[in-house]
Amino acid sequence: MNVKNSVVLLIALLFVINFIFCTAIAGDQSDPEVKDTTGDSTSTGEPGSSFRDIEAAWFGPEPTNETLEIHLKMAGAPPGLMDLRQEPSDNYDYEVYFDVDGKGYAVAVTIQYAFSLGGMYSPTNTWTWELRSVSYRLGSDTIGSETAVSEGINSNNFVDNIITWEINKEAVGIGSGLKGRGKSLINTWAAIWNADASPSGSQRDPKTQATDFAHTHHTNPGDSYNIRGVGDIDYNVVLSVADDEKETHGGKPVTFTVIARNNGTDEFLVDFNFNVTSGDESWSVVLYPNSTTIANGDKRDITVTITPPKNVKNGTTLIVKIGGVIHEKDGDETYPILNPVTLKAIGLSSANEDEGGGWFEEFMEMLADNLAIIAGAIAIVVVAIIVLAVLIRR
Repeated sequence: MNVKNSVVLLIALLFVINFIFCTAIAGDQSDPEVKDTTGDSTSTGEPGSSFRDIEAAWFGPEPTNETLEIHLKMAGAPPGLMDLRQEPSDNYDYEVYFDVDGKGYAVAVTIQYAFSLGGMYSPTNTWTWELRSVSYRLGSDTIGSETAVSEGINSNNFVDNIITWEINKEAVGIGSGLKGRGKSLINTWAAIWNADASPSGSQRDPKTQATDFAHTHHTNPGDSYNIRGVGDIDYNVVLSVADDEKETHGGKPVTFTVIARNNGTDEFLVDFNFNVTSGDESWSVVLYPNSTTIANGDKRDITVTITPPKNVKNGTTLIVKIGGVIHEKDGDETYPILNPVTLKAIGLSSANEDEGGGWFEEFMEMLADNLAIIAGAIAIVVVAIIVLAVLIRR
């Protein structure tokens, strides 16, 4: 191998190592999802302005399967006593934004820049902590409104210019236990607002109204964060069906769509099966696919096709239970799907019986079933006519 190829190989190897390392540490202070350039706050140069200047925001760790920490780091410390004597008595909202399953949220703390009632300033005794639901104007970065979510904040903290919220996962639709593992927090960004000039219930445009902002919701979001969860593997695949009862006619297939969603912790191989709980064995039941791999947080459509016999009696039903098993990640065990779904197919004796047209369809089916015989008979008649015509001419 020549020197040039060796250098190229070394550079490629270093790139791969760097990529793996950066991926592994994503979601902490060393590699935050939201990054900002300091010194770009609109209050730069004012007393205590460094505490209104965003440096970074990140998600994680997850102390339990029910909670998630979210952090916002400022460029400097809160204003001191002398700074506050020069500050207006304004309220500022410090917020980190994110979406879960298409719904917007934000963790917020409102800080009053004023002396406390006791006459002494304390940097945390006039802070109000909230989890908020957030709506946006369609296709834009502008916030329509923000509304407080009850019981969203589990705890809070402020150390080394870092604001920390610990939220309850269920409050943002992640789910408790290990069910949320694999879900993503997307469209991440952060902002500081003058809450008196731009209240949380009003429209807010980060580019024109924020004191400082890092990334934006629609046009320039930060990195996403995937819920990792804490603990062992959770084998949890859930089945559902929107329409579990359908009618069909004799010999005509009817199709059901069963949705298999992986709410577990990892990607699983899942086998599906069915069991006829009521009805005639002459009916046909076909599952497709009957085995598939589903990533955690993902779903698959399972098509179930049921066909009654042609001579089915009107009103006859077939009830089928759809279930399955989940294969162990590193072993030979299987775990049953705990919530099988039940489908009901109702057979009707003929396609147009209610309209009085059933005889025509039966006649056409008879012709189709005996086409060869009819064609042969016609051929014999034609030959006989030709022979008869020849004899008459003689």
